[in-house]
Amino acid sequence: MVDLDKTPCQDQYVNHHTNGLAVVGLCPCHPALHDLPITKIEFSIRNRNLKGNRVHGRKKKGGHQVYPETILCFLYTASGARYRIFAGAWAHLLELNPRVLADPNLLAREPLTDGYLAILNPRSKSIRDRAGKLLLTGEQYDAVRAAREAPIGAPAKAPRAGGETPEAMAIETPGEAREREEKEEERKRRRTHSPEKYPGE
Repeated sequence: MVDLDKTPCQDQYVNHHTNGLAVVGLCPCHPALHDLPITKIEFSIRNRNLKGNRVHGRKKKGGHQVYPETILCFLYTASGARYRIFAGAWAHLLELNPRVLADPNLLAREPLTDGYLAILNPRSKSIRDRAGKLLLTGEQYDAVRAAREAPIGAPAKAPRAGGETPEAMAIETPGEAREREEKEEERKRRRTHSPEKYPGE
């Protein structure tokens, strides 16, 4: 997920493992990891504190349900900035990383390993369900980052004039991605049922 909240390099990852679970974290270029120290992580969904999230049984029941656009937590830094972190998948929350809760700056030291944020149990076999174009493959993400030619932590270059670049297509929040897809579906339905009324669509 790239440029969330329309902020250059505000990227997250959702790694889908072969065991079916997904790990959510911040990409190394995320501005929060270059605005240290991180002073606070506030985990909440719809004003419910997630630190008491508990699952039980073989099927891991009891975890909070999240969607791609669900705000999983807020990060606060010493500069006074606040960053929204999204769940990125339709899933149940299984676990918050206890090491990050105890030491928020582990996010910056080990963002791709021990500094993950949470573990999710996706509701679908395809992690892309309900996420649409929000989630990129590793190759797609590398291409977007390379196209910007931006060093880690630096503002990304603006898209070139003329033509839609990969980064321009990806700059949208999870809520905007879902809204765009719903509008596209509505246009398709209208064309199917009344093509003569909407010739230009």
